Amino acid sequence: GVNQTHWNMSWVASGRGVLELKPRGIDGIQPSERIAFEIPAIDDAPPVITIVEPTADETVTPAATPLVVAEGRDDFGVKRSWIDVSVTRNDTPARRVSTVEGSQGTSARVETTLLLSEFSVEPGDRVVCVGNITDAFEKNGTPRPVVVSSPRVFRVISTSELSAQVRSRLGQMREAASRLREEQAGIADAIKDVVERTKANGAAATEAERAQIAGSEGRMADRIAAFERSLAELASKLERNKTDGEGLSETIQEASDLARTASQRSQEGATALPDASLGNDATERASESESALADLETALQRDRETAELTRRIDKLAERIDAASKDTRAAAEKSVGKQRNQLSDETKALMDRSAQAQREAAAEARALAEDLGKRAEEIQKQDKPDQGAAEAMREAQHEADDRGLARQLEQAAQQTEQNQMQSAQQSQQQAQQAVQAMQQAMKNQSKRRTEELERRITDVVDALRSLLGTIETNTLTMQKLTATDVTEVSRLAKLMLQLSRNASGIAENAAAAGQPMRRAATLIIRGAEQLDAVAASLRKEVAEVAQARESLDAARNSIQEALASAQKAKNDAEKDAENLRREELRGVYEQVLERQRSARSGAEAIIPAPGKTLDRRGFVESKRIAAEQSTVTGLLTTIGARADVSGSELYATSNSEMISASTLAGQDLSASALSQRTVLVQREVEALLASLIEALADPPEADDPFAEAPKEAGGQQPPGGGSMAGAPRVPPMAELRLLRTMAQRVLDDTKSASELPEADQAAYLTRIAMRQKRLTELGERWVKAMEDQSRPPDVKMDSPKAPDKSDVPTTGGSDSGAKP
Repeated sequence: GVNQTHWNMSWVASGRGVLELKPRGIDGIQPSERIAFEIPAIDDAPPVITIVEPTADETVTPAATPLVVAEGRDDFGVKRSWIDVSVTRNDTPARRVSTVEGSQGTSARVETTLLLSEFSVEPGDRVVCVGNITDAFEKNGTPRPVVVSSPRVFRVISTSELSAQVRSRLGQMREAASRLREEQAGIADAIKDVVERTKANGAAATEAERAQIAGSEGRMADRIAAFERSLAELASKLERNKTDGEGLSETIQEASDLARTASQRSQEGATALPDASLGNDATERASESESALADLETALQRDRETAELTRRIDKLAERIDAASKDTRAAAEKSVGKQRNQLSDETKALMDRSAQAQREAAAEARALAEDLGKRAEEIQKQDKPDQGAAEAMREAQHEADDRGLARQLEQAAQQTEQNQMQSAQQSQQQAQQAVQAMQQAMKNQSKRRTEELERRITDVVDALRSLLGTIETNTLTMQKLTATDVTEVSRLAKLMLQLSRNASGIAENAAAAGQPMRRAATLIIRGAEQLDAVAASLRKEVAEVAQARESLDAARNSIQEALASAQKAKNDAEKDAENLRREELRGVYEQVLERQRSARSGAEAIIPAPGKTLDRRGFVESKRIAAEQSTVTGLLTTIGARADVSGSELYATSNSEMISASTLAGQDLSASALSQRTVLVQREVEALLASLIEALADPPEADDPFAEAPKEAGGQQPPGGGSMAGAPRVPPMAELRLLRTMAQRVLDDTKSASELPEADQAAYLTRIAMRQKRLTELGERWVKAMEDQSRPPDVKMDSPKAPDKSDVPTTGGSDSGAKP
């Protein structure tokens, strides 16, 4: 139209379209060139979605918590994104257990952490995750079909099967570690050789060769770092599956630390080698990397010593548990009946349980014998693993002392004779014995840490004595003249003796493993410098000045070695305390599991108010009483531990649990089960949970109670604990326990309202007594902490001249520090 400047055109685009414009002016003038626009129409592509985490199907345990992440996108926008989670079992139809919604927009993301335990999965099940996505596209009012991703499948396996998979992978990595060590040994030899030739021929002559070897060492550092990442992936897999892999997590952690050290030392050596003045440092770092890889290989080999025996103990525990279930099922069907009155099905169940227990008894005997034999074989090795040998002997003693095989045979006989209550008691004792064996095998790390702590302490003491002797003779060396032949000869002999002593200390330090590698290297250097002192003094004309210089260098080396060894000692002490804490926590967790079982059993048969137990409830009450008695016995054993008895808070808590467990056991034995019985059982359960929570984490870096002061010679640890050096509960754990105990008193007071009026008064009296004891314990704990933190009184007397008797004897120097 006339005077129009804009035109709107619309059409249904399809495929490749060309819009050609032919404008014409008022006077009929047209453009001299063609005006055309190509407008291709592209079909709206469907959205896409992919599960990006995990990147492949995985095997998991029933307790696993895997992370699942799906990512999707669409050109114009995602309308909805979600993940469907379903469980399939054998050939049964899949059941959907969860739907997780995601985000919208051009890019969408769905993320969830699956708690498989909530889905009631079992080994053999498959958990299938599928990503779903839709966009806003519609055609004739009909939306586009939902687009789904490729499924991600989690195959559920048992914990033991997962451990076997991880152990197999560690076996492959053990071979890789051996190859890395051999290659690093070759590089270390090459570095040592080129450094010696650099000293002889000058830096320019070996510059290119040193650069080449440094490149090889740098690449070795990268390969070792990749090895460490592989170990981290295995550790993460165990963590996601909520298992320690039958102790493999500790092996992996140790191997990871060693791999990290080896990689760092290789990188430091590669950095130092091009600088000719740092040749000795490069040689030392390469040697330390080789030693760390050797220790890594040993750590991965160590698990093989005990893996098979540990699996046999676990399998034995599973067999006993299966037999116990059969016995319990038979007991429910045989209440009040003689064997000849039982059905054929029940008799077959009893016979199967009895046979399984006899087979377990035979395996228990063979296992105990094999544990002893294997411990002896380890002791005869060139470098015996004392921790593994002691753990095996301890497991053997648990089996023998607790009469594991005898208890199983007795349970088999009682099952056949329809003495089901006695059979269940024998089975419980057998289960306790196996649990003790499992705990003994888990104590390998504790044994190794204790052995390491002892060795490091011996080295530290020896270094202090050596350093004291060196410092004592430093002053003598300053006054020495070459003309004093007698004194020169005496000092030369003394330096040779000190060099031999240092070499012996270095051997002991090296035997302590990776934590003492640096100290061992420094001690060897000090021994060589002491040799140089003797060599200077034994020349035809003694070179006293050179001897003084070498002695000063030796003193510095030994001082550095002592500082390094002291740090290793402090680290070992912390590791030992954390292991004791974890062990105690594990023991409490075992008791808590039994207490929960006893409490849930009691709740299931508690009669209605005014009613009494029926015959089945009477039999079940007797069985639960035996289980409650087992809890009491375990708590009594825990109370005798040095770390528990040394802590007033933990000892008192343990006594309270024994008292409550005994009271509940009396009610159950007398078949006088009531709501009060269950509340008392809950007291034990809650206090156990409090103790476990208090021991859950190691002391934080800013924990003022993390380490007891070294100077507090005769002072008691907080909470009335044992003397310094003895195992004790960490003070922070005691503080956490005080807090949870106070909360528990409040919770139990509220629970008293559930009781009949006749029982409320007695129960509230118990709580009041606990409240009073808690107040007293808290006051004493605070006083103990104040006494620990208070600085010692210093008397400001006038100084007096030192007496000769105050001068420390040779070897008594603490660290070699000058006045």
